[in-house]
Amino acid sequence: MSDYVIKNYHPDYIELQAEVGKEIVKDWKHLTQTPVEQLKQLYSQSEFDPSTRLYSFKGDLLVGFLTAKTMKLEEEEIGFLRFPFVLEEHKQAEDLLMEKLMEVFKTKGIKRIQGVAGNIWGDSLEIAKRWDFKEVVDRAIAYTLDIDSYELIEDEINVVFFDFEKDIEQIVKIYSQVYNSSPERTKEFYENLTNSDQLLFLPVIKEEGKIVAISKVFKDTAPELIIQGHSFVKDSKYYRSLQNKIIEECKTEGIKTIQMFFREPLFQYISEYEKIGFKFESKTILLEKNI
Repeated sequence: MSDYVIKNYHPDYIELQAEVGKEIVKDWKHLTQTPVEQLKQLYSQSEFDPSTRLYSFKGDLLVGFLTAKTMKLEEEEIGFLRFPFVLEEHKQAEDLLMEKLMEVFKTKGIKRIQGVAGNIWGDSLEIAKRWDFKEVVDRAIAYTLDIDSYELIEDEINVVFFDFEKDIEQIVKIYSQVYNSSPERTKEFYENLTNSDQLLFLPVIKEEGKIVAISKVFKDTAPELIIQGHSFVKDSKYYRSLQNKIIEECKTEGIKTIQMFFREPLFQYISEYEKIGFKFESKTILLEKNI
């Protein structure tokens, strides 16, 4: 008989979940524990299903938990989970949580389950493989650039900073053509972006007054790290020029590392960033299983 007991959701478990989750993910990358108040808000919404929150106890000690949900995918109701979060010394609870979740999904008539895992998220990939989940597609790929190892080059291409009033109409046209984004959506996105406390700057390259490249650079919680995002680059020759400007600005701020995250449809641009020195760091994978 197991020393672990699997229990269903109870409001009293929220603070325990936040506390234990914070301990579990403290050394993980690109994933943090949701704070208590945010959990309370999420779990008070009408669509919240308490049967998809499972908790593993050993005596009175919460040692792990699992969060999941049901959702529509191409007219099919499927299950989606975050693979179990379990304290290092209680790994036996992982499979107990998974077994209980399978029971829950089966009672709901679910035939297919999906989840996201990565080697930067504890045992998530090992659990997925142990439970015969199959890889579907890469979900996100992370790359990093060490600023001290980057060689600045002399460049005649001028890089300026984005001006919302002057540049937004061009950006609207670009995003409509490249990303099929509506004018309203693009304007709202860039308005929120330029007003965000997290934004550092938006470097822009223009040729004869027309925008031919733009990137975005954000602060991170780590003081020596920034997040760079791909937006639009018309020609390969502009990647190095944009990066030179970003590096120059970063050095004045004491930044040591640049992080980039790629999701579809941006995977096609990864090779361009590899050419200028970005190195693969990690990836997360979408997996699924039929039950």
